Amino acid sequence: MSLTLWRTGLALGSLAPLIRHAWDRIQTVLEIVVEGPDVCSSVFALLILLFIGERVIAVEPRLRLWTHRAALTVFFLYVGCKVWLVRPTDGVEVVGVLLRGLLAASWCLAISLISLPVGLWSWRHSVGALVQSVLKRIGKARRARTDRRQRIADAERRRQLQAEDERLAPDRERQQQEAEQRSRAEAAQRIADQRRREGVRLDCQLLYDRNRSVLRDKLTAKQLRDYFERYLADGFTAEEVERRGQELKAMISAVVESVGRKKGQFDSLKSLREYYRGERDSIETSDFADEIKGSLLSDLAHEEERAIRAFRQI
Repeated sequence: MSLTLWRTGLALGSLAPLIRHAWDRIQTVLEIVVEGPDVCSSVFALLILLFIGERVIAVEPRLRLWTHRAALTVFFLYVGCKVWLVRPTDGVEVVGVLLRGLLAASWCLAISLISLPVGLWSWRHSVGALVQSVLKRIGKARRARTDRRQRIADAERRRQLQAEDERLAPDRERQQQEAEQRSRAEAAQRIADQRRREGVRLDCQLLYDRNRSVLRDKLTAKQLRDYFERYLADGFTAEEVERRGQELKAMISAVVESVGRKKGQFDSLKSLREYYRGERDSIETSDFADEIKGSLLSDLAHEEERAIRAFRQI
């Protein structure tokens, strides 16, 4: 701690001559400009400098605030130093100190209005331009390094992606082959199912064609086509179409068999009714769809009425 204080005092002691010389020069300037006997000439020169300064500061209007701050600083420093050194005893001396402080602040304002824009212009076109050029070069070098690092990172990322793609290539090919095999199997299954549906419809059509003369009044060709469109269409599964086709063939065979039985003669009305009662029971206990059962029972009822009328006419 003591060593630090000793070094600080030594540094201030070495700067003391410079500070004393600067203060002497400042006092000389103040005596000539502010406290000189020819105040009118000083004010006239001040007005000329203020006029020129207003034209110069118009180029850089944002520096005007700094000129005002410099003028206020000079005013308070001058008044404070004079009050500390001279120690005025009456109001006249105080007013004189304030007026000379105002004059010093005005000179500072005029000089700042000219020197600050000129200094800023000189900085921009000399040291500032050099600094700006250096900063641009530094920024360009940084961007180049960043771009180089980005290119290296992109190349590494592409290399990793390529390695990952090569590693997954066998699995991807295998999955693609499996997908193609599944697609071919599904296509073959659809073709087989369609052939099964068409085979069921063909069997029903052939059975109907063999017994067309017998079924002409029981099941018309239009009714058969409607049944195909509603219950044996391609929109149903092959298993469902086969099941319904079996029911349709069973119904056709039952109708053909019933018509063949009716060709024989009944001994009595009772045997006729027993026959049709047995037919109704067989239809009701069959596995036919409800719609088919209703149609068969309705046709059977009409046939029973016609058979009873024919039997009575005998």
